[in-house]
Parts: sequence; C-alpha cells; structure tokens
Amino acid sequence: QQQPQQRTKRRSRAPTKSFEMRLFELQAFKGVKGHCKVPYGWEPNPSLAEWVKHVRRGCIKLSDEQRTQLNTLGFDWEKASARFQREWMQQYDRLKAYKLEFGNCRVP
Repeated sequence: QQQPQQRTKRRSRAPTKSFEMRLFELQAFKGVKGHCKVPYGWEPNPSLAEWVKHVRRGCIKLSDEQRTQLNTLGFDWEKASARFQREWMQQYDRLKAYKLEFGNCRVP
C-alpha cells in the first residue's frame, strides 16, 4: 500500500524586498515616467505595481520617515477607484457644460 504524498507549501511570491529597494525602484520609475502611478502589471517590474497598490491600501505598515520619503518623491496616495470616480465626474461635468452650450451631447 502506498502512502499519500505530502504536499509541500509553495511560496506564491518572491521574497519581500526592503522598503529602501522598493523606494529606489519607484525613484527609477519616476525618473522615466515623471510620476509615481505604476500601472498594474507594469511589464519591466510587475511586483513594483503590486507593492505600490499595497502601500496605497495600507496593507504595508510604514514608519513616519518612510511616509515622508514617499511624499517627498511625490507618491500618489489616491486609490485607483477614487481616482476613476473623480475623473469620471470631471468628464461628466464637461459633457454637461458642452450640452448647455451646444444643445446636444454629440462631441466632435
């Protein structure tokens, strides 16, 4: 009779990088892109995008000094859902203004 094989746990992620390393990666991203909004799944470094998302959501505990470093870099703390809502409302307001001026919503 065979014994069932034991399952070994696999780590789903690479070992956690230090805050300093992530900050360095974010500085490099900003140097190229001009902002700190790393898009989801950003191909050169998808784990950086995950880290940024976790920082925004508060899943990663940061010291006051680390928060200051991110603020100094220009870190965008606004969650994607809130940004989407704000930008959608801005565009909606622009459409309402267009309709008032031209009487329709057929924007060229």
